[in-house]
Amino acid sequence: ALQLNPNLKRHEIDDLRIGWDLVLDIDCSVFEYSRLSANLVIKALKFHNVRSVSCKFSGNKGFHIGVPFESFPESIRNEEIKNLFPEAPRRIAQYITSMITQKLEEEIMKIDPDISTISKKTGKASKEITRYATDKTGNKIPILDVKPFLEIDTILISSRHLYRMPYSLHEKSGLVSLPVNPDRVLEFEKDQAKPESIKVSDFRFLDRKNLDYNDAKELIVQAFDHEPLVEENKVEENKKFEILEDSVPEELFPPCIKVGLLGLKDGRKRFVFTLINFLVAAGWDYDSIEKRLKEWNKNNEEPLREVNLLGQLRYHKQQKKKILPA
Repeated sequence: ALQLNPNLKRHEIDDLRIGWDLVLDIDCSVFEYSRLSANLVIKALKFHNVRSVSCKFSGNKGFHIGVPFESFPESIRNEEIKNLFPEAPRRIAQYITSMITQKLEEEIMKIDPDISTISKKTGKASKEITRYATDKTGNKIPILDVKPFLEIDTILISSRHLYRMPYSLHEKSGLVSLPVNPDRVLEFEKDQAKPESIKVSDFRFLDRKNLDYNDAKELIVQAFDHEPLVEENKVEENKKFEILEDSVPEELFPPCIKVGLLGLKDGRKRFVFTLINFLVAAGWDYDSIEKRLKEWNKNNEEPLREVNLLGQLRYHKQQKKKILPA
């Protein structure tokens, strides 16, 4: 840890890394749905013979599922696992999501059979969370689509990213980020995380005392073999940025902007300035711009630090005027 400093470049951080923990973040505004999702994620991991699974309540509405880096093999496809970052954890998150999505939709519908009820709970319009399937007779039937309101993502995909420490207080809810028995997630209630109710759990998050080395080998092999559908990616991207109806869509961007969005080796800070001003002029709101900036930064050979990435955006918001590139 003493060798880390904010001026290190990505390849220098990669050289220092000895491994990476897999931490999956179950993010949803409805606690009951997050709990169902966490349970299915744990089952999916155990289906792949991963035994070193740990879980903790995030302290608000979600859960964190952890697998220590020692559970993964040292190499796969002639590449060291430690160097497959952040690609490997992203692939695992995507693979697990594809595994549990249909079952999760069914489980939520058992709790709330009416999509309008789910719409009220999540704050999403019914049409946003409804997709259609064709039955055996050729008729289209409406079914729940969880993608707009529930996300399973990797927390530790940034070299400098932190996550909430077990037994720490969540600043908004006042609840404790409490380790949970991964086999009894469905029995967990938020009242158990009240400070006055806390008892030290027998379960540790990312427990390294009872490791099963290499038990996640099957998981990572399957994740790399998994090929997501292109159509699913396009739908996810469109929903992710929540672009305003009167804004210019990406397919109409000029070629220079499209090329820059693929990722850059040089001129990244100049492109941030250009992109912010372009998107504001194109009718994008600041929240959508911030999300798109972060997504673009992942495509760069060496991502910008967040202070450099978002500093210009904050300045632009404070100025409240369009600053056109020279």
